[in-house]
Amino acid sequence: MRSVIKVIKKNYYKYKHSMYFRARFIYTKYYEKLDVIPNTVLLQSYDGSSVSGNPYYILKELVHNSKYKKMKIYVVSDHKNFNKNCKFLINKNFDSYIEIVKIHTKRYCELLASCQYLINNSTFAPYFIKKEGQIYLNTWHGTPLKHLGRKIYDAPNEIGNTQRNFLMADYLLYPNDFTYEHMTEDYMIRNYYKGKYIVSGYPRNSIFFDVKKQEEIKKQLELSQKKIIVYMPTWRGTLVKKDNTKQHVYIMHMLYELDKAFDDNVVMFVKLHSLGNFKIPFDSLEHIKAFPNTFETYELLSIADCLITDYSSVLFDYANTGRKIIWL
Repeated sequence: MRSVIKVIKKNYYKYKHSMYFRARFIYTKYYEKLDVIPNTVLLQSYDGSSVSGNPYYILKELVHNSKYKKMKIYVVSDHKNFNKNCKFLINKNFDSYIEIVKIHTKRYCELLASCQYLINNSTFAPYFIKKEGQIYLNTWHGTPLKHLGRKIYDAPNEIGNTQRNFLMADYLLYPNDFTYEHMTEDYMIRNYYKGKYIVSGYPRNSIFFDVKKQEEIKKQLELSQKKIIVYMPTWRGTLVKKDNTKQHVYIMHMLYELDKAFDDNVVMFVKLHSLGNFKIPFDSLEHIKAFPNTFETYELLSIADCLITDYSSVLFDYANTGRKIIWL
């Protein structure tokens, strides 16, 4: 009896203090109660940590193409980056066309259970179940050189929610045959998936072919006369063990050495993976800066003369430019 009471108290505490835990119950209520609302779309990028990648470029098309003027558009943000994401969308003049919602709130659960179209470049939470009448597009977020799914031998438990998201999706978008082969094999969905595969160009890569927009960005940042380098390392670690101290030490040492070597004609922008759990003291660096919040990641990447990366899938996207890539 004591153990039962202890479990009840523990769950009650979690319900009171954890929005994520509470969302499981709220979503279930809306799932059972609400009908799917036509001409509504919910876009989520990297669990709401940013408004970027494929969902961002799909959002641009929805906003600017008159064919979708009747569409109600909702964009997801996490709580930590809510103000930053709001400012970004206001700067892009998107705020009058969309509603931005905080992840795992009542409003989010309501929309997740009722929007006709769902677009994600990662995964929805384990409590999500796609309803009949909803159309789910999962674009993922790149070409995998690193281990994923069942190939992550020390974290086999992490495959489940990604796998179920893929199996629920109506469309899985992959940028090339290599990604299709590895994602369907590593997440073991090839013999079970009932939706449609789309092997096509990524929406986020369209910026690499927009020369006019690239020149506009350079002028806005006053970089027309500069050599621009972008450094984008990928995530090293698992979802459970987010200790990447070694990577932090390596990156900081490299940045300090590069900063000393650069002359005033060079500027480097650094963008860490969204799962990175350390900050770079940019104030102590002269030629190295953080990505400006006013631009989407690939907008800034499109103006770079050179990309420095490791096994991040960004190198496949940037290869569209034909410019230099340094692979660490």
